[in-house]
Amino acid sequence: MAQARHAMVESITIKLSPGKLSEYRNLLAPQYRDHRDMTKQYKVTVPFPKDSPVTPAKLKKLVLASGRIQLLLDEQSSSDKTKRAKLAQTIVELLDEIGLAENLPVIRTLGTMLNAIFDRIYTGVLVNEQKLEQLRSRFGRQTVLYLPSHRSYGDFILMSYVLFCYNIAIPGIAAGMDFYSMAGMGSALRNTGAFYMRRTYGNDRQYWYIFREYMRQLIVAYDRGIEFFVEGTRSRSNKALTPKIGLLSMALEPLFMGEVPDLLIVPVSVSYDRPVEEQLFVYELLGVPKPKETTRGLLKALSIVRENFGTIYLEFGDPLSAKDYFGEGLNRTRHTIAPTFAQTLAKEERDAIQNLANDVVHLQQHRMVLTTFHLIALYYNYRKYHGRT
Repeated sequence: MAQARHAMVESITIKLSPGKLSEYRNLLAPQYRDHRDMTKQYKVTVPFPKDSPVTPAKLKKLVLASGRIQLLLDEQSSSDKTKRAKLAQTIVELLDEIGLAENLPVIRTLGTMLNAIFDRIYTGVLVNEQKLEQLRSRFGRQTVLYLPSHRSYGDFILMSYVLFCYNIAIPGIAAGMDFYSMAGMGSALRNTGAFYMRRTYGNDRQYWYIFREYMRQLIVAYDRGIEFFVEGTRSRSNKALTPKIGLLSMALEPLFMGEVPDLLIVPVSVSYDRPVEEQLFVYELLGVPKPKETTRGLLKALSIVRENFGTIYLEFGDPLSAKDYFGEGLNRTRHTIAPTFAQTLAKEERDAIQNLANDVVHLQQHRMVLTTFHLIALYYNYRKYHGRT
């Protein structure tokens, strides 16, 4: 399995050098005004169409009716109907905290705001359109996992913006609870597909059960795909971080349990001339604690419109079939002896997922764009720290 995995990743890596400039399309260029028109008719392409599309409300109902949640209710309430009803209400409230929503007017409004901000602070938003169209051609056969690099708060907003511009359905996007607590913005982001997760579960088995089942339903029943960051948090130094496999394990669990035939994994690389948080990163690297995210802080940060942050490059890598990646290591027979909701992944399966996470970060790195700005910064630092001016 290991040899097959390395051969597969190496063959993809050869293809995953950053694209030629001719492959990029600058969404801020005048000829792409129609792409960026947030009032356009939204003829959306769904990555994995279903006979009966699952709405956010129906997604919650599927979670409530699942075997895993029914088992939780049985274990914690037994035959006490009052206790069971109270616990069921608690689960509903937690699902309201977690669950994504979709509101096209909100998406259009935020997109219009982004158009105005991008025009002020960026020279270009360059998308490798050729790779994006190749990805679109793979839609229709399995759930899609978008796994972007994470260098800025704007990464998941940028992904949603670009997908909307190209009439591709915005996926469910995992976001931290720090965004949830932002007045106004937490609700707005939820309406663009964000679902919220607590950073730590501690010993809260109930929350873990509910969130894990919500992730399962996103993979099994949702048709728009999922997006999250395997690095878990932003890189302050622009270097890749060691990937975390919590969310990835939850997303891949239905594959190992035999509930879905395959998953399409899409490494995405986002490169910035300058991240908008560069000043904040400098303070954090010097040891200043990261400030709590607030709506007031966000509005204050809009002073960045007085600066130019250069260009953003968005690269969609060649998709990986999870089934092909794991090969013989995908032994589904071991999970046929009991209901899937009562099982967990074996150690060797988690080890294989860790290898996948490492390889995804490796593939992201191969798609990063080195710009003139980076070369000038490197040259300046070299001269400075060698005592030359």
